[in-house]
Amino acid sequence: MTKHQEAMTSYLSAFIEELVQAGVKDAVISPGSRSTPLALLLAEHPTLKIHVDIDERSAGFFALGMAKASKRPVVLLSTSGTAAANYFPAVAEANLSQIPLIVLTADRPHELRNVGAPQAMDQIELYGSHVKSFTDMALPEDTEEMIRYAKWHGSRSVDLALKTPRGPVHLNFPFREPLTPILEPSPFAATDKKRHHVHIYYTHEVLEAAALEKMIAACSGKKGIIIVGPLDKKDIETKFIQTAHKFGWPILADPLSGLRSYGETDDVVIDGYDGFLKSEKLGHELQPEVVIRFGAMPVSKPLRIWLEALEDVRTFVVDPGAAWRDPVKGVTDMIHCDERFLLDALKDAEVEPASGWLSKWQTINKVAREALAAHMDGLTVFEEGQIVYELREQLPEQAGLFIGNSMPIRDVDTYFMQTNKKNQDVCKPRGKWH
Repeated sequence: MTKHQEAMTSYLSAFIEELVQAGVKDAVISPGSRSTPLALLLAEHPTLKIHVDIDERSAGFFALGMAKASKRPVVLLSTSGTAAANYFPAVAEANLSQIPLIVLTADRPHELRNVGAPQAMDQIELYGSHVKSFTDMALPEDTEEMIRYAKWHGSRSVDLALKTPRGPVHLNFPFREPLTPILEPSPFAATDKKRHHVHIYYTHEVLEAAALEKMIAACSGKKGIIIVGPLDKKDIETKFIQTAHKFGWPILADPLSGLRSYGETDDVVIDGYDGFLKSEKLGHELQPEVVIRFGAMPVSKPLRIWLEALEDVRTFVVDPGAAWRDPVKGVTDMIHCDERFLLDALKDAEVEPASGWLSKWQTINKVAREALAAHMDGLTVFEEGQIVYELREQLPEQAGLFIGNSMPIRDVDTYFMQTNKKNQDVCKPRGKWH
């Protein structure tokens, strides 16, 4: 046992304990030599659940999936060198999809950087602009100031990962040898009453009453649509349905929104738009006066082209955290507000529903669904969309469906009609899965 090992153990255990106190429950470890101190101490913690995956690329996506499902940050640990670069696809996906990850990479100490040491590379800002924050951590020391430093970064990393818009945070830890921490006695066994934890309180962005009244007035009695793209929020489906019925508007629901798996089928959800919006005639007939869009831009190309062609349409983009996700650049009103708050206000508002507007969408959607069903029933040769169409019927309740990028997710958009099998999640990784 050396002073170095004592200092390293105290420093890292303080950091890990703060992660746990802030809400982290899972850690995915890709084993390696230089990451030994963090790996052993993460495994030593009595409440952390450890998942070991020797392949960094798959480990990254495994952690990504857990964070997406749990809505909590997941720790992802790699050793030094090119191993950490294999996390890049998952880190980029977490950034684009606003999924909280805390990426920890072990590194050589400063005296072994840029001198040709084996299994070493420049890990400073390794993931570039694809993370919300990067910190090159100080070398471990067992002083009160450095313990506070480690605790501070533990709390801050969770806070940054969870703060809207959510995303990945990267901390790089340099270690000197020996790399073995002290596990006897366990650094997590004794309660240090002098060591206080940081309590983090989150607030939700709301809309001022005057702005909300203006929005409601702009929507009342108008022919409008609600577009819901990929949106990683729990228990929000009912609010969308209630709001749509209140305004008499259809919901154009991307398959990644969760609304196509909204329990009992509700025909306010339009699922065939990817097909019928290709018709220029129908696109003209269905032009709205108001658009309210939630979440990221839907995957449908016909929908995007149709939106780009709209003229003199009031377009509200609801975007908490100011990510400005508006690739068609059609926004007229950018709403930085929590989705639940806004939907609660809209569904309870006194408005005049648009007469006959919703039924027009429902009729066209019904015809599109029937045409698709007739096409599928009449097939005599295999068609790739048939996989999605049949899979929708075969999926058990509460199943999770993971879809590859490019054409597979577009097939799901076209062929995955609304289902009454509750709580299905459709998830799409941007990276290719093998």
